[in-house]
Amino acid sequence: MTLWPRTLLGRTALVIAAAVLLSQLVAWQAFNLYNRGPRSEQLASLAASHLRTIATALETLSEEARNDFLDALEDSQGIKVIADQGAQLPAREPQQTSLRLFSEYVREQLGPETEFFVQKNGLNLWVRLPVGTQAYWVSVPRNQIERRFPWIWVAWAAFSTLLALALAYLFVRRINRPLQQLVGAASAIGKGQQPPPLPTGGAAELDTVNRAFNEMASDIEALGRERALLLAGVSHDLRTPLARLRLSIEMLQGTDTETKAGMNQDIEDMDAIVGQFLDFARDEQSEQTSTVDLNDVVREVCAGYEKRGVEVGTELGALPVLPIRPLAMKRLLTNLIENARRYGAPPIAVHTGTEGKAIVLSVLDRGPGIRAEDAQRLLQPFTRASVARGDGGGSGLGLAIVDRVARLHGGSVQLLAREGGGLEAKVALPAA
Repeated sequence: MTLWPRTLLGRTALVIAAAVLLSQLVAWQAFNLYNRGPRSEQLASLAASHLRTIATALETLSEEARNDFLDALEDSQGIKVIADQGAQLPAREPQQTSLRLFSEYVREQLGPETEFFVQKNGLNLWVRLPVGTQAYWVSVPRNQIERRFPWIWVAWAAFSTLLALALAYLFVRRINRPLQQLVGAASAIGKGQQPPPLPTGGAAELDTVNRAFNEMASDIEALGRERALLLAGVSHDLRTPLARLRLSIEMLQGTDTETKAGMNQDIEDMDAIVGQFLDFARDEQSEQTSTVDLNDVVREVCAGYEKRGVEVGTELGALPVLPIRPLAMKRLLTNLIENARRYGAPPIAVHTGTEGKAIVLSVLDRGPGIRAEDAQRLLQPFTRASVARGDGGGSGLGLAIVDRVARLHGGSVQLLAREGGGLEAKVALPAA
């Protein structure tokens, strides 16, 4: 666990708060450094003047008047005066910085023989004052020597720190908004979608980033359109000669049935590859989403295989309805089943269910499976497993189409080895 925040807002707030507090502390220390000496000297001069006045009064007043003067002095200013009775108050130099500076300035004013005593409770500083043949200890209240704790400064420091944090929050929030838009747009491109152009203007750095991103997104979209147009054009052009070849085979005379069947199968394989090219070039984003039960899509696809005499088992769990593109999802499931038929082995089964907050669609077979290191590679276009699952003559686009459709729905694809042999193609979709 680290105390350093991960968000830009948290880091900015922490840095600004630390900078403000540090500057306040430095300012406070500088103020103390340049103010402590002159202030102590001024207070010492004032105290020395009071002490001289007290000494003059003690020396000139009668005993009765002296007592009245001392009572009035204690009542009005809190200054006590007691006669020095030998070791009643042993002299002791102040150790605290402010008291030490004060005592040094007082000694300069009254003479080097001036003695001091610091009361244990710390409320008073006593100064030994010679008056004729008698000496007196005069108390100087600490509140007349030292300043009170600067609560106003503390309040101002707290207020300025909070103000800096509030301004930092508003500033970083304005920066985070275009950054969040950039993250969303990048995520959309990663899912195969085309995000709307990012707004330009504002800070020069963010404007440069947004313009560069918009240009990149436009280039990617243009490349995708060109690739789709190329694949669609080539695939469409191949359909016509394939149809002519199929017709020519049917019209051949003197060719045995087995040879014709093999030639027709080759044409069917080529036609299937062309069909995958067309599927890969198709833009699933143009299809509108519908709220449907994924199990209904599975039942419909599997029913089509059953009519063709292909056995595909199902094990369907209870699922919530999802906003999906039905045709794209049918294409995904069909490609997974065809991949299991072409490269795997029976029995082939389709399972649905939930795992945590995800809805899971799995197609399982009992073929030779794939190597773990090939799992991610096989999701790339024009990639085929030539070792474990063999080469069934496909185009290498089936799983790439599955991965693209899954990412279009915010999901992911995993190719997992099954216990006892075989492959599980697992598609996880977000439930919401």
